[in-house]
Amino acid sequence: MKSLLRFAAVALAGLAVLTVNVLAYDNNLMLCLVNKERVQRGLRALGHDAALERAAQVHCDDQARMQRMSHDGSDGSSPAQRVTSAGYKWASVAENVAYGYADENVCMEKWMLSPGHRANILKNDVTHFGSAVAYGSNTPYYTQVFASDGQQHNFPVCAGAPSPSPVANVIERQYKIVNGKKVYV
Repeated sequence: MKSLLRFAAVALAGLAVLTVNVLAYDNNLMLCLVNKERVQRGLRALGHDAALERAAQVHCDDQARMQRMSHDGSDGSSPAQRVTSAGYKWASVAENVAYGYADENVCMEKWMLSPGHRANILKNDVTHFGSAVAYGSNTPYYTQVFASDGQQHNFPVCAGAPSPSPVANVIERQYKIVNGKKVYV
């Protein structure tokens, strides 16, 4: 669940008041959104990994500080180098970056509309996930990191949910037609 953090600065003598509302980023929500997309297509759910989250946060902080979006860090680091530096022993690595979106839902929606980002989210050979956000001049910079440790896992779609069947390849979905388009419910 998101929490709303409220910061206020009041100038001396009460002449100026500045209030900034910041929605706290929810790593679990982003993982759930990723996993829902994956299991709808018969792919295994990914598990959260603290090292991948650290790698994502380092990159988000760097992008926000530099106020530019790139897969290369300002120090020349690649996604694989950041994941290694965070302590994850990987067999496969992928990364999505974005900036400017209002929240995790909008960001995820936009990534799923982009062929390259969608391919990373639906990459079959990854097992773990980490994500983060940082703000530069009130602009959010998002990073998703996907990696594999080369082993099989059976993670729940969302924290607290039961693990999916390891052989579930068929996903049934209900839909309705809205304005001539298929909308899944």
